Amino acid sequence: MIEEEKIIGFIQKKLEGTLASEEAAQLNKWLALPENAVAYEQYAQMWQGLSSLEDKKLAYNPNSEQAWNLIKDEIEAKQQKPRFKLAYAAAASVALLVLVFGVNYFFNAANSADTIKLVLQSNEKDTLTFSDGSMAYLVGPCAITYPKEFAANERNVSMEGFAYFDIEHESTRSFEISTEYGTVEVLGTSFTVDTRQENLFTVQCITGKVRVTGNELGAEAQSILTRKKKATYTYGASSIAVTSFALENAGIEIPARKMTFTNQPLGEILEQIEYSYDVSIKLENKDLLESKYSTTLHDSTLDDFLNELKITFDVDVTQTEASSYILKGGNSN
Repeated sequence: MIEEEKIIGFIQKKLEGTLASEEAAQLNKWLALPENAVAYEQYAQMWQGLSSLEDKKLAYNPNSEQAWNLIKDEIEAKQQKPRFKLAYAAAASVALLVLVFGVNYFFNAANSADTIKLVLQSNEKDTLTFSDGSMAYLVGPCAITYPKEFAANERNVSMEGFAYFDIEHESTRSFEISTEYGTVEVLGTSFTVDTRQENLFTVQCITGKVRVTGNELGAEAQSILTRKKKATYTYGASSIAVTSFALENAGIEIPARKMTFTNQPLGEILEQIEYSYDVSIKLENKDLLESKYSTTLHDSTLDDFLNELKITFDVDVTQTEASSYILKGGNSN
């Protein structure tokens, strides 16, 4: 991943004729994308239209409010409300570049009626709620692109940087996060994704299960993570390394998780609890499966939930293995 600040600097140097060969290689990689090439050409034309280098440096004052005003009408016309979080460079010519890129690069997705792109700089933080109720807690530098409304059969986003995701469980529609180095697929769980280090892709499973795939690896090299397991993939490696980690070392203060069930069959609730806590819960009294139940679990432990079932349905809870439980007896409500 090439950071946006670096790209701005590379383009500035290229137009001034001071770009080093190593920098040129990185810039050319970025320019390989058609939309990036278009943004570069537009800025180059503006640059060349000014009479001297001094004019180029002094013609525009860096003004983030002005930059936002120049693009907000177009964005609002499409009923988008992306948050503008771009740090403007001190050089006046770089400010002009940001104005161009604000429309053609950083907001290339936001200008779509269906897609939004949010960019955070270093040390910035933000929280997103997706259309399905899933949430992402972002820590800059980070960029995420996501649809205003998820499709009927899929929930896909793309990102670079660091984020903690808390995904709403849906048994028929997975949630997939794509990055430069790999992908993460879940049905409903919480986890972190980190691509801040070049050529390194790290995923930490906080609750439930996640499937991790390195982009250079085949499907047979996928790894399934459970709670407190961490996957690390180095770009070009032949496999994904899986280790354990402590939640306090997850790299972010994990928000309290909240699950709300409103008048849902107990069987459906148990299915989601099994997935989120990576356990097996067998209900012997099948008459209870269709019993409707409402509850809110706010950062609750599995024991809290099982004790709640004891009181509500008069069941006996027996733990048969480390992650297996049997619910015996009980009365339907």
